[in-house]
Amino acid sequence: DAEEAMILAENNDTIHFTAGTFNLTNTLSIEGKSGIVIRGEGRAETVLDFTNQVAGAQGILATNMTNFIITALTIQDPIGDGLKTKDIDGLAIINIATIYSGEADETNGAYGIYPVTSQRVLIEDCYVRGASDAGIYVGQSEHSIVRTNLVEECVAGIEIENCNFSDVYGNTCTNNTG
Repeated sequence: DAEEAMILAENNDTIHFTAGTFNLTNTLSIEGKSGIVIRGEGRAETVLDFTNQVAGAQGILATNMTNFIITALTIQDPIGDGLKTKDIDGLAIINIATIYSGEADETNGAYGIYPVTSQRVLIEDCYVRGASDAGIYVGQSEHSIVRTNLVEECVAGIEIENCNFSDVYGNTCTNNTG
């Protein structure tokens, strides 16, 4: 089970989601680990569906980690933020989708991809749709690169706030409010 895999993961483990749709009812949380990789088989192939989520505010929550990679999957319809990461040194978010699949609405989660208070952050080749605030938000972080992402139908497409040494380029933001 996905929740158990997150809890039992040891440093340098890979948590692999095969192709398919995984119906999840709680936030998937991981904390205090190093060298963890979470990967699927691709955004179209591996879907973590939080449509029936009953507990927790995020789809995936990762905190207090070093060298964390998440790649090749979709986070769909969480109650709150899609992927929230906090206090991570060495973060790579690559080829992830966070999708609120209904109409763009103020009741959708605030942030699709949401790293804060982190260092050495890469967000690349991701897709976000329908967040009620920013599709991609990087806050209070240092040395961030946000490139070649597509963000649409959010309030703000990409927001970089109170960060040092951020490069944002090659992104496409369409049909966002700002």
